Amino acid sequence: MKKLYLLLSTFLILILIGAGCASTSNQDQNQAATGGDQKVKVGFIGPLSGDAASYGKSIKRGVQLAVKNMEQEDKVELFFEDSKCKGKGAVNAANKLINVNNVDVIIGGVCSAGTLAAAPVAERNNVVLISAASTAKKISKAGDYIFRTIPSDQLQGKFASKLMYDQGHEEIAVLYGKGSYGLGFKKVLENQFPKQGGEVLTSQGYKRGTTDVRTQLTKIKSANPDAIYIISNSPESTVAILKQAKQLGIEAELFGTEGLKSEEVTKNAGRAANGLTVTAVSEGTKDFATKHKQEFDQEPGPFSAQAYDAYTAIGKAIEQEASTDTEIKNKLYSLEFEGVSGKINFDDNGDVAGNYDVYTVKEGKFTKVSSDKMKEDSMEKDSAKEGSIKIVDAEPDKTITLTNNKFSKTNPKFSKGTVVKFMNKEGSHTVTLDSASINETLSAGESVTIKFDQPGTHKVYCDYHGSPGSGMYSNIRVSR
Repeated sequence: MKKLYLLLSTFLILILIGAGCASTSNQDQNQAATGGDQKVKVGFIGPLSGDAASYGKSIKRGVQLAVKNMEQEDKVELFFEDSKCKGKGAVNAANKLINVNNVDVIIGGVCSAGTLAAAPVAERNNVVLISAASTAKKISKAGDYIFRTIPSDQLQGKFASKLMYDQGHEEIAVLYGKGSYGLGFKKVLENQFPKQGGEVLTSQGYKRGTTDVRTQLTKIKSANPDAIYIISNSPESTVAILKQAKQLGIEAELFGTEGLKSEEVTKNAGRAANGLTVTAVSEGTKDFATKHKQEFDQEPGPFSAQAYDAYTAIGKAIEQEASTDTEIKNKLYSLEFEGVSGKINFDDNGDVAGNYDVYTVKEGKFTKVSSDKMKEDSMEKDSAKEGSIKIVDAEPDKTITLTNNKFSKTNPKFSKGTVVKFMNKEGSHTVTLDSASINETLSAGESVTIKFDQPGTHKVYCDYHGSPGSGMYSNIRVSR
């Protein structure tokens, strides 16, 4: 019996020694693979398939280029997960990256709904999540570990509102995707555009990814806005909107967010995209564009510059010997540098400030509008305000009759320079326009002719039977 115990003991010892050798061997192999240093694990969450894949792939290329340019290939290990731009997909990706891959930091998501869904997972596990594309206002309060290298919708909504108003559009409609991004941006526009002096006539939502928006566009057409602001992060939906707006004969000028600025949109929408104006974050410096072209044989896509800066921020933290998630987070809050998309300096909410560019589609391509051109347009509008609406002695282009205590046209839209004759058919009425100091009293059979040479909405009314926008009135909308 003692011999049996001795044999068993010897056998167990040999097994333990073998296991120890195997463990030591694995450790040596890992150290050899990393050069003796532990690599920082960086995860990526974004749409690599589905209708938003062009955004995810563009951001992925930005990250890869930054890693290469910072010469950190041997210091980091990248893990890519496809969220398909959906909340559930983003949560699953975050859980896998954190619990299986043990990442120290995550770049993503792309769509705001996905980022907001993944943020609690990252925050709960003390893992930095830094987005290059999500702009929803709510992300500012998503947590201490949540950052982004793209400005909030709050800033872009204000910029877009001023742009449209400065171009003479005083009544707009909003067409938005029913996700966190679309809903949040819509609320910003509804708040900011009236502050400029304009009015949001209607806001119509559609399910993200849908390709039939005729119902929403028909309602917008009935409202007869000067301009339509489109909020979309789905190229398929954007193409459908542009084509169907043209098919329905909508003449309002089309504006939109940077989510519309995609070669996929201009390629598939064709001529329907011409004239579209988008407000967008920086597409990056010329040097960045050159390096991107050399590396991938294509121009930078949407949010690629912001992705480059997102990894650059992480890379700088690594250079400062941050290796754990908490160390990376603390370093990010103290960083300040000039990125390829602009200055990167995170505030207490993990947000950055930002500037915006304006692009217009001409002959199937997005063309940047210079700041000088925008200033000229604004000055043109300001100068047009002075003495541009007046009573004239000229042949009319249009006629509006006054009868039964009503103007025959209550919401007409005319081009700049249109001469309108107001003809009173019965009773006594006034043609009053406070902004132009016009107040003409007309008896039955009398008329007054006014030239509208100023873009915008001009609220004409009868001082006896109405007021601006109610009772007996006519809102004359003048386009450029």
